[in-house]
Order: sequence, then structure tokens, then C-alpha cells
Amino acid sequence: MPALKQARGLAVLTLSAACVLATAVPASAGRDNQPSKPPKESPSDEIGSQVSFTYRSSAKSGKPMAPAGGNWSPPACWFEPKYNPKDFEKELASHNYGGGSAGTDIHNEYFEETDGEYHQGDKGAWYKLVKNPNASYEEYGSRCRTLRLYEWVGPADPPPPGSPVITPEILAGLAYNRTELPTPPVKLSPDPGRLKVNLPTKVAFEGGLDRVSVTASIDAMGVDLAATTVATPKQLRLEAGTEFADPQTCTYDLVKSGGTYTVDSGDSGCLLTYRKSSGNGTYDLNASITWDVTWNPTAGPDGAPVHDDLPDGETENDIPVTVKEIQSVNR
Repeated sequence: MPALKQARGLAVLTLSAACVLATAVPASAGRDNQPSKPPKESPSDEIGSQVSFTYRSSAKSGKPMAPAGGNWSPPACWFEPKYNPKDFEKELASHNYGGGSAGTDIHNEYFEETDGEYHQGDKGAWYKLVKNPNASYEEYGSRCRTLRLYEWVGPADPPPPGSPVITPEILAGLAYNRTELPTPPVKLSPDPGRLKVNLPTKVAFEGGLDRVSVTASIDAMGVDLAATTVATPKQLRLEAGTEFADPQTCTYDLVKSGGTYTVDSGDSGCLLTYRKSSGNGTYDLNASITWDVTWNPTAGPDGAPVHDDLPDGETENDIPVTVKEIQSVNR
């Protein structure tokens, strides 16, 4: 397999092993193919990933980015480099309990496949299947259930067809899944508690919005890869939350000003205008921002972007608004 490049950083994610081990529990045994004694406690239910994440955002808090349209999901699993042949042999041996255990079955599979050599002296690494902790059981089952727990990958040994060996594209999907975006910083005029019937509602931002980026990277066993996902705010949409408004929705393109993105509805030609009082209650005005999402195969946000793979992102917030009749003054 061609040498893999790019990225830096190493961290450990906590991943649930239940689904992976349901497919295949790690195996065991040395070259003499003898079972080892089971540990006193059950094996850990955590599987470590060597993917690390770097976050860049000027916002103090945020919400997970939702894909616009809702038809996208992150990688459910992937293979990443984990062991050299010697360490892989030890890994299998540590779970070879004998007696027809799943670990022994897996050990025997790889022992027989490699004649007990485990690719000693070959260039490459043993890759381990890692489950995305954010993937649902259904997603994991449909995409990953038929995959083996380990695969050998090297210059002379490409991965089996369909095996999701880690790539910048996979890292970009993981970075997208980790992106958190700020709540729309909407400022209404009049204030939300003082809207009036037949009085247009103007909108601006309390401060500007900046782009948000997340880098996912891995540097392990000679594989050095990274991908950075960049979300840039591009559009604000307001929904009145009631049929008693005209118009009921307005959409505004955001403009860059002073290094951040802002909105000014004053000259837009579209201002929400409520036609009926909210009485003793409120209407839920919905503010949502659409973010243009790109990624690049580097460890920084300024690399040449790739546009086609990831959907736009979205954040939203409901704002309770009180609408009252304009009081006339009798003299």
C-alpha cells in the first residue's frame, strides 16, 4: 500500500467494544498455539483509537452540528494501524483461553492464515477495527458487522476490498461529527418580550460569528494522516412560529465584516411581522443558521478545500416572543 502521510498528534478515545466484540472477540496464543489462562477479571470493554482531535472556535459554548437535510451519518467504523507482527502475536496470545472460546477461534484463524508467522519480516502493520462511539447499533450492524477484527496492510498487501482503512476522507467525517457550533446569536428589535402587532421585527447579531474548524489526525505505525473540517456561517433563517405572521419566514445571507460574519435585516425587504397578539402566552420564533462545510487533507483550516463530500451544517434556537397589540392613547 502506498505510504500514508499527513497529520500529527496522538490521543485516546474511549470506545464501546460491545458491538465490535460481538463480531469477533480478540484471540490469542503464541506460535506453539497453546491457550493461555483467562484473566481474573473480564477483558476491558474499551477499545482505544489513536485518532486525536483539535478544536478551533471563538465561541465559549456550542451544540453538535446537525447535517442539513439529516441524510448524512459519520463513519461507523474504520481500521487503523495498531500492531507490529510481534505485538500482534502477543495480543492474540493474551485472549487465547482455549475451550472453544471466541478468542481462541480468532487466534486460530490468524495463526493458520499466517502459518504462525503473523507477517514477521514483512513491511506493514496489523490494523484493528475501531467502532465509532457515536454510531448507532443499527449503523454499526449494517456497515461493519461482516468485517474482521484485524487486517494486515502493507505495500505488498492492500486491504481487502470494502475494508474502511483509515483515510483523510474518514478523518474528515470524524471531524464533522465532532464539530460544535454556537447558538445563533440573534438580537431582535423590538426585544423578544416587547414585540407588537403589525410592527416589523428587525434582526441583528450580538457580536459576529466566526468559522469553526476541527482537525482529526492519526500518527501511528508510520501512518501520518490528518483532515480538517471547516464550517463557515452563510445564512440565517427566521420562522415566526405561527400562521398569524406575514411573512412567516425570512432568510438572510450573512456578510463578512471586520473578520466575522454578521446580519442586518434593515434593508433586506423581509421582516417578520406578527398580525395577532400572543395573548397570555408566547410564540416560538425559530432562528437557524446554515453553515457551509468543507474539508481539506491537512492539519490546518487553511488548506485547499474539498467541497463535495460533506453536507451543510445547521444550528438552531427557539426564542419565545411575546406579541402585544399597540396601545392607542386617548386624549
